[in-house]
Amino acid sequence: MATYQNIKGLRVKYLSADPSNIADGEVWYNTTSGTLKAQVLKESTSSANNMNTGRYAIGSAGTLTAGLAAGGDLFPSPSRASNATEEYDGTSWASATGIGTGRSFFASCGTQTAAIGSTGYPFSGGTTTATEEYNGASWSSGTAVPTACEGGNQFGIQTASIFIEGGLSGPSYPSSAYTQTGGAWTSIPSLNNDKNYGAMTNGTTAAGISVGGGNPQQDHVEEWDGSTWSNSTAFPTANYNAAGNSCGTQTAMSVAGGTPGTQITIWDGSAWSISPASLATSRSGRPASAGTSTAFYVSGGSPQVVATEEFSTAPAVETITVS
Repeated sequence: MATYQNIKGLRVKYLSADPSNIADGEVWYNTTSGTLKAQVLKESTSSANNMNTGRYAIGSAGTLTAGLAAGGDLFPSPSRASNATEEYDGTSWASATGIGTGRSFFASCGTQTAAIGSTGYPFSGGTTTATEEYNGASWSSGTAVPTACEGGNQFGIQTASIFIEGGLSGPSYPSSAYTQTGGAWTSIPSLNNDKNYGAMTNGTTAAGISVGGGNPQQDHVEEWDGSTWSNSTAFPTANYNAAGNSCGTQTAMSVAGGTPGTQITIWDGSAWSISPASLATSRSGRPASAGTSTAFYVSGGSPQVVATEEFSTAPAVETITVS
């Protein structure tokens, strides 16, 4: 049988008290309590303050402590298209200037003070090509995307982003993609797979990732290297419209909710793993989200969910049971 010394090349320390400044993965025996202990990274979720306007199909941007949620679907309200904009400071939500055109499935990215959002469904006149930009105080018109759609996906920053088409009337779910650098949109190579409606995306114009999509739900994952898309490790469960936009990078991201509605799945750049932590509230329909793969928030969901939760990964001392 392999021992700790065989594996780590070290002997287990015998200590009368738990040490301070412990390194991740360190193991020791506490002689006072008679227990074997280890320092591990523990994943958990916790409740945070509610959004002001419950909705789903929301545009997201920013970080855990400076998040942005814009637009959405107010179903079952008869007036479904929301123009609500809210800012999150890591503790609470504050209402801000609404987007010019209320719409659901507003594809967006960037920061709380420099965001960009495109296309969506205003519930009148069909899908739109309109792009709007946020400066931390108000929204202004930007260059329209070439093709109107809903459930599109956007990643990058306000002045350099990539847009992936979602659903067109028909219905049709193409694989087309565009890029912009502070101005007009230009075509880039299409993704290898279609049905990217409601995918979860992260990254930059030089290194991006697209996860899942629909309709029906897909498990495909593709990575962008600045010039081409390549198929990557499939998502464990076919999924779309989950939280995950603005939750990481090409090599480290998290996806929360969608299908199934409480599961949290983490990408390390080569493989997916299901977190032992899960959301307390089932999330579907593209809730707002932002942060990193190890620290992010999820807020909203279908229908008119206002609850906010935060996910975190933090060091913790665990007692090891020896049988």
